[in-house]
Amino acid sequence: MAENTGNISGFQDVITRTIKYMEIGIYDYRKTHESLLDMTRRTLNAIEKNGTIDADKWVLVYAGPNASGKSTIAAKLNQELMLPFVNPDMLAKLCYSHIEDEETRYRVHAMPHAELLRKNFAQSGSSFSFETVFSDPRKLNEIDILRRCGYRIGTVWLCTENPAINEARALIREAEGGHHVPPDKIITRYYKSMNNLNGLLQLSDKAVVIDNSCPMPIVLIEKSQGEYHSSNEGFNSQWIHTYIPLLNEPAQF
Repeated sequence: MAENTGNISGFQDVITRTIKYMEIGIYDYRKTHESLLDMTRRTLNAIEKNGTIDADKWVLVYAGPNASGKSTIAAKLNQELMLPFVNPDMLAKLCYSHIEDEETRYRVHAMPHAELLRKNFAQSGSSFSFETVFSDPRKLNEIDILRRCGYRIGTVWLCTENPAINEARALIREAEGGHHVPPDKIITRYYKSMNNLNGLLQLSDKAVVIDNSCPMPIVLIEKSQGEYHSSNEGFNSQWIHTYIPLLNEPAQF
């Protein structure tokens, strides 16, 4: 199994670095893609190594609707954290690019492969990270099982206030060489993902929810030590209250 070299116990620093990376600006698909591929190669090459069981083991989840900015953050943050990284998009590119049918490539091969890798890391007791749209409610059960296995859960959730933003960005990404996601799936997955946000936050030990709708990202919510804290912007963003009904009073970070 992969060697556990990552340490994200200082999750506040993860949040700080995440915001710094979000503020860098222009999304460079090719550079981000190559970085994610490189991390996936290293992860796959390390699978046969003996893992170490960390007393404070973490799973870092990059989650949120399609084209919200997850890959950009995962590419930059994981290079520093040195965590094994699991992403079905990258597995499809590295291991199954010879399969022409996209649905077969992803649904039949890459996604089950990613699930198997996550299970292997969990069995070894190694910290790891993965990227997901989190549109399937069964993922909540997977996170709950990881918690019962002694993992702490860190969540970086990236979203926008309207799925039309995601749809437009996905089209730009595709024009720059990114993979195709049908517009109707972007819309339906947006709502499925956002409807799972509250459940994931409840299962997370540490979490940050970021609105990436505008050029300057906004931290809407942080969770730490069982408490939720919303910024004034988050408290006043009525659309997010639809998905996180637990928010009451704003609290500056």
